[in-house]
Amino acid sequence: MRNRMLSMAAVILCMTAAPVLAQKPNAKGQEQATNKAALQSIHNEIAPKAKSNKEHALQLARQKNWVVRHVEENGTVISLEGVDERGFPIHYITENNTRAAASVKTDQVWPGGGTGLNLSGSSDALRGKLGVWDGGAVRLSHQELLGRVTQRDGATAISDHAVHVSGTMIASGVNPLAKGMSFGARNLQAWDFSNDTPEMAAAAHELLISNHSYGTIAGWYYNTGRAGTATNPFWEFRANPNVSTTEDYNFGYYNSAAQLWDQIAYNAPYYLMVKSAGNNRNQTGPAVGQPYWKLNSTGAWVLEAQRQAGISSNNGYDIIATYGNAKNILTVGAVEPIANGYKTAADVKISSFSSWGPTDDGRIKPDIVGNGVGLLSSVGTADDAYSSMNGTSMSAPNVSGSLNLLQEHYHNKSGEFMRAATLKGLAIHTADEAGTTPGPDYVYGWGLLNIEKAARMISNSGNNLINERTLAQGETYTFNVTASGAGPLMVTISWTDVEGQVISVGPSALNNRSPRLVNDLDVRVSKGLTTYMPWVMDPANPALAASFGDNFRDNVEQVYIANAVPGENYTITIRHKGTLVNGPQAYSLLVSGIGGSAYCASSALSNADSKITQFTLGALSNTPAAGCSASADYTNLTANLEIGQTVPLSLTLGTCGADNNKVGKVYIDWNNDGDFEDEGELVATTGVVNNTQTYTSTVTVPTSVQEGNISRMRVVLVETTNPNDVSACGTYGKGETHDYRVRFLAASKDVGITAVMFPLQGFCANPAQNVEVVIRNFGTAAQSNIPVTVGISNSNGQVATLTGTYTATISSNSEARFFLPGTFNAAANTSYTFTAATALTNDQNAGNNRLVQVLSTSSPTDAPVASATVCGSGPTVLRASGNGTVFWYDAMTGGNLVTIGKEATLENATVNKTYYAALNDFSGTVPAASPTSGGAMSSFTNGRMYFDAEIPFILDKATINVGTGGTMTVDLLDKDLSGNVIASTVITVVPGVNEYILNLPIPTAGKNYTLMVSAFGGGATAYRNNTTNAAAYPFTIPNVVSFTGNNASTPTAFYYFLYNMKVKATGCASPRVAVTTTAAPATVAAITPAGPAEFCVGGSVVLNANTGSGLSYTWRKDGKMIENATAATYEATASGNYTVTVTAANGCPQTSQAVAVTVNPLPPTAVSISKNFGFGICPGQDFTLELRAETGGQSEGYTYQWTRNGAPIANAAGATYMASTSGNYTVSVTTPCGTTTATPVAVNNDVATVTAPAGEICGTSGSANLAAQTNAGKLYWFDAATEGTLLHIGETFATPVLTQNTTYYVAASNETVGNLGSKNHSVNGGHTSFTGGRMYFDAQVPFVLQKSTINVATAGTMTVVLLDKDLSNTVIASTTINVVPGVREYDLNLLVPAAGKNYGIQVSAFGGGATAYRNNTTNSAVYPYTLPGIASITGNNQTAPSSFYYFLYDWQVSAASCSTAPRVSVPVTLTPATVAGTLSTSAESVCYGSNGGTITLSGQTGSLVRWEASTAGASWTTVEGSATTLQFLNLTQTTSYRALVRNGGCSEVYTAAVTVTVNALPVAAISVSEANKFGFVTLTASPAGQGNKYLWSNGETKASISVRPGNHTYTVTVTDGNGCSATSAPAKAIPMPNAHSVHYALAGEQEMQDGLSLKAYPNPSAGRFTISFTAEETGKVSVRLVNAVGQVMLEDTQNSFSGHYEQQVNMANAPKGVYILQVSLQNRTITRKVVIQH
Repeated sequence: MRNRMLSMAAVILCMTAAPVLAQKPNAKGQEQATNKAALQSIHNEIAPKAKSNKEHALQLARQKNWVVRHVEENGTVISLEGVDERGFPIHYITENNTRAAASVKTDQVWPGGGTGLNLSGSSDALRGKLGVWDGGAVRLSHQELLGRVTQRDGATAISDHAVHVSGTMIASGVNPLAKGMSFGARNLQAWDFSNDTPEMAAAAHELLISNHSYGTIAGWYYNTGRAGTATNPFWEFRANPNVSTTEDYNFGYYNSAAQLWDQIAYNAPYYLMVKSAGNNRNQTGPAVGQPYWKLNSTGAWVLEAQRQAGISSNNGYDIIATYGNAKNILTVGAVEPIANGYKTAADVKISSFSSWGPTDDGRIKPDIVGNGVGLLSSVGTADDAYSSMNGTSMSAPNVSGSLNLLQEHYHNKSGEFMRAATLKGLAIHTADEAGTTPGPDYVYGWGLLNIEKAARMISNSGNNLINERTLAQGETYTFNVTASGAGPLMVTISWTDVEGQVISVGPSALNNRSPRLVNDLDVRVSKGLTTYMPWVMDPANPALAASFGDNFRDNVEQVYIANAVPGENYTITIRHKGTLVNGPQAYSLLVSGIGGSAYCASSALSNADSKITQFTLGALSNTPAAGCSASADYTNLTANLEIGQTVPLSLTLGTCGADNNKVGKVYIDWNNDGDFEDEGELVATTGVVNNTQTYTSTVTVPTSVQEGNISRMRVVLVETTNPNDVSACGTYGKGETHDYRVRFLAASKDVGITAVMFPLQGFCANPAQNVEVVIRNFGTAAQSNIPVTVGISNSNGQVATLTGTYTATISSNSEARFFLPGTFNAAANTSYTFTAATALTNDQNAGNNRLVQVLSTSSPTDAPVASATVCGSGPTVLRASGNGTVFWYDAMTGGNLVTIGKEATLENATVNKTYYAALNDFSGTVPAASPTSGGAMSSFTNGRMYFDAEIPFILDKATINVGTGGTMTVDLLDKDLSGNVIASTVITVVPGVNEYILNLPIPTAGKNYTLMVSAFGGGATAYRNNTTNAAAYPFTIPNVVSFTGNNASTPTAFYYFLYNMKVKATGCASPRVAVTTTAAPATVAAITPAGPAEFCVGGSVVLNANTGSGLSYTWRKDGKMIENATAATYEATASGNYTVTVTAANGCPQTSQAVAVTVNPLPPTAVSISKNFGFGICPGQDFTLELRAETGGQSEGYTYQWTRNGAPIANAAGATYMASTSGNYTVSVTTPCGTTTATPVAVNNDVATVTAPAGEICGTSGSANLAAQTNAGKLYWFDAATEGTLLHIGETFATPVLTQNTTYYVAASNETVGNLGSKNHSVNGGHTSFTGGRMYFDAQVPFVLQKSTINVATAGTMTVVLLDKDLSNTVIASTTINVVPGVREYDLNLLVPAAGKNYGIQVSAFGGGATAYRNNTTNSAVYPYTLPGIASITGNNQTAPSSFYYFLYDWQVSAASCSTAPRVSVPVTLTPATVAGTLSTSAESVCYGSNGGTITLSGQTGSLVRWEASTAGASWTTVEGSATTLQFLNLTQTTSYRALVRNGGCSEVYTAAVTVTVNALPVAAISVSEANKFGFVTLTASPAGQGNKYLWSNGETKASISVRPGNHTYTVTVTDGNGCSATSAPAKAIPMPNAHSVHYALAGEQEMQDGLSLKAYPNPSAGRFTISFTAEETGKVSVRLVNAVGQVMLEDTQNSFSGHYEQQVNMANAPKGVYILQVSLQNRTITRKVVIQH
């Protein structure tokens, strides 16, 4: 063992060298690591935005008819929560817990679970750290949640969905089937999902986990709030047509909400958001051709008459919407429950609705799956209400509630919490494989959550590593591990990434593959020259299996080495790509399958002579190559051994030289501890062999080995005569050592008993008690014919032994329930020991064959306390109390059942009559149809029988007539025709008529429970009864149960499988007690209204019942009980007949006389009148027109009065009126509460008008889109002013391509719709794809063939063509339709353009295998088929026309009847394309300020639209001017001009631009010198420069002049080479007092003049500089900064200033160049050049 210990120490040293993340402590550490300031900033920023966005959405909802909030019947909540950046609506939608816990193995960490951890979520450290956002408030008083939930946001509208989700997370288990995952959790924090993101930001620092079982409605949505009619269908398509008309971009899209969730997670690194993936996969939209609603380009709903092919059906990949695609959350899909627990990937079945990934950028979503089908949990309708629901909304809390237990376990073990990335990584790392291929996928994500495995990883630090670290910029982290063989070697890194960038909504947002990952970390594992890469997926081929490569998309990476060699070293390396945003990146590292020890070495010192020539173990067989070796590594070869299996071993000892004595041994490390020294690990020893011999033996695999582990096997051959010289380690003289791998597999033949299912603990005394056990097939092969024995004993010894054989087949990893033949006598209040055992031949694991379970009978139920009272002259009231259901009989034993209930009423009034009451004392048989007559044996699994239960009871047994043996699964479905299975049993059946035990409990009274056989196994069949009228429903036991019918179309003709059903009461029976009736006076009941009983809506009246001692009250309206109305008064607000039942203390009831309450409706807030002329009414003719008063839906209680031209119309008092005379009509709607009158409408039958603007085609050819409007009738387009050809029907018409001016004509006409053609679409002639059958018809007028009925046999497409008149073969119209089997009507819309004879119509092609029925029965086609005045079908192209009719039955046609408006001409003009022309300018260059000129347009085709100008390269702006010549004046900047020209209605074209350059004015200044020796001073003008001209105020023209000193003032005008002039400021000829001249355009760092100093620094600068000067005298100071063209950039004037002046200037955005700084104090001015360089 010494070598092993040294190896382990080396591993430990290596492991501890890895530093642990510093920010990892408990709640205090969570607080330290959370960036509260950032979270508060997020909250402060988004809270007002979210509020404003929702308010905007609510405003738009009124305009665009969006749903604001809707709760569906199944509890789904839909809520409008905002609009996206394009103004489209964002709607949130909410998406048997014991099976859920078993599916993800949460039950294994509960008290009593296999891990022994006893977790429940009750730890004080977890209090208040679990949150939920959902579609409403949680029912805080529910018995499963009482005192354990805080509604943080004050929401009050209780949501079933929110209560169900919360229950799945934390329900305490009052109902054991509804027990929550964290059933002991305290202080669940709850919010309504409105305003969720700001609330999450505010609460993130408090929470560890929150659940979000809701999402964004995207793609198709079946809105049950709509009517479901052709004009208001259920289906809605929510794609934004501005992005795509066939797919909703929100699927896979990383939106701003996803970004915010990631940002919150990044700043709260311990907080994990668990989000449902969505239920989109079964929201597939209507069938092609059916109507639906869609959003138009403005976000308003519009009705689409027919769905077209090509629109996505939401039923494949990429259907997880918006924030379900966030990186840092855990997105959860839904699978079906795995009641028997996970064994293989095939056990995991995705639900029909769960949404699939990937994200648009290819990340793996969902992250994980949980159970989301049939979860029983609490609901909000009552404190003890439960319901089963399906959805990813259920799988998410299954996961979040379970993950809470992992945080509890981690904290219990370390005093710390895991980071969110660690928890997410742990869930992914330990997930069970799901799907058809290894690795992650876009359906199941990383697999099925396995809480047991995750908890064991936390517990077992020897073989696992959980480490929280940070990776610095440029860092590479490397460390070594040793494979242990305890499962595969797996390395997972997980990190909370910086939020990604959102792609703006638009076409580029659709399926954009650019990664959202910001910080890209990488993990690699290497061994020698081999590098193992992480899993990767290909989003372009989402169905492909995962492969290995560089993962640049996900913030979870995993390396998976399935066959790591135990004892070998592997190197793990973690690095990153690029630059890490926001500094070092925190990450979590999870490693399993490590902690192994290096195996000791074994080798010969010489490779001569003896060798192993062949070795086999089971299926492993190895024949080494010729030649000898001292040792050989064959760990690439694996022996697969089943647990408990006995396998053959063969070892051939030979030689490659001399034959010497030798001994061989075989070792297997069964317990994976890194050595071969433990008991039983030497599995074979040969005798002494001195030549080549083969040794054979067998090896039995211990049942203690761990399934899935990989270990080492060593074969050692030593030249010796003493077996003791051979050991697993060390060196030896000659011989050979081989090393192999062994993998331990589940046994193929392993069955056992897992439970005694019946009786239950506390069962009732029963002289014939049955026993049911659960047999589990733990093995990998199916098993049958399993002997079972159950011994029953008590303190007195053995009571009975029941034996039987389970003959049906149990598949691998499955269970079966087996009622053993026989019974035993169970006495009350006795403890029984049940010893159950299986005895399968050659069972590989005897350890699970036997189960001992102690169950006790209960004490007898106490008899009820009962009374019977005759109330006055009747009725008789029976009352009793006790635990259970009270049954009343007319005899002490046997007798007849009189009634049931703790309070019952009988109509008779006999005093001194005796009744007998007992608790739970009932059994009976439901009468049924005969099990032996009618119907054939069948395995039909959809035969549902419905029944009503008046009390809880147990469906104990049923007789079944079995045809062939096998198994039958009998399911009980919840009341109200629910699809949720609430109880189920699998029974083994044998041929013949026998009685079988069902033991199905009906939990409560209710209507429409369902009983059905849902599965037949092993080839089983049974007889149903389907003889006409054989099932005379109802089959009834009065007051108990009534079978009312079934789901067959003719219920009375069917009865399904379960005959002569025996039922019994729930609970143990008590003795019967005798109760004799006594007399009591009748109770008084009366109602006195406190006010008028007739009032308007919004009013009420208080109804007062008589009062007295001990009275109780029950109020009813129209005979129906009013919920919670049990006081002596009731406030009535609705119309109806009210009664009160007053019950005295003795139970005697009396019901009052009814009081009628009438609530009159208010008049409608508004009334409008709708009208429409019927088709076929021609202008000027007599008419009748229906006028309808539209009141918004309400009409009850309204009276109407119609008036014409202000006068009431006699007898016109209905909601509609048939007007036949022109005039102004109105209607008044009156109730006793007021009157509302509609705005008058005018009615006349004048000739209609048609307006149609002319069309225009730009260019020499093209098509025009023409449009027309009319105020009556439909619009018909023709090619002539009279007669001509009908071209189109509708408001718009697209012309063919025209090359010359053309005139079209449009008229308004009423429409005649009619039918013609054969209606005999029977199957005569068979279905065919014959394309040669042409039918002929005559057209009396142009018309449209709108629809036709087709009898389709097989689906596909059919192409229908219309051929021109006169038997022509020219196709003039065609359509291809998608057809489905059956008789249905299809849209054709084929236009017959003109009157004519012998048009043709035929099906020219069948596609996709389509066939349809023609009629070819002799003389079956009675031509002609005529619609008078429109068309006549005259025959076909067959030699016997009357024997054929082809495919298109019952034509529906539309034609114009009478003209409502004459034809108007619509000319289409071809207009030449626009030519922009050219621009010229009168001056290409001008001087700054005072200037002017013109821009002239010439050579254009068309008219000037507008002038535009642009200065200094800025955007173009419109300039006033409509003539072709534009004048400009006083430009101060260089300006470009262009003109926009359009010819007619054609496209607008810009001219090329012309530019007028504005030249800067020179900056003129004068410098004064000191007096020269002659007494003159020199005045010098600036700027100096070649080409400049000067003009002094004294007339001189030189740059410098000499003048006598004095108080004379001079100016100079400087004109530069561009002809631009400027005049200097005045200067006096006063000489300087010293030897230096002063230049007023300063260039030095500092100048001084008359007490004024000036600085500008730094100079040059990039635009930021400081102006500074000191003025010694007080006076007016002006500071100005001007550019080269004299534009003032900065100006500051102070009227009285002295002292120091300083100002910082920011001109960083100003153009580079030279600027002039001028500072003036009174009459003195000093200037400086300031240079800006960028």
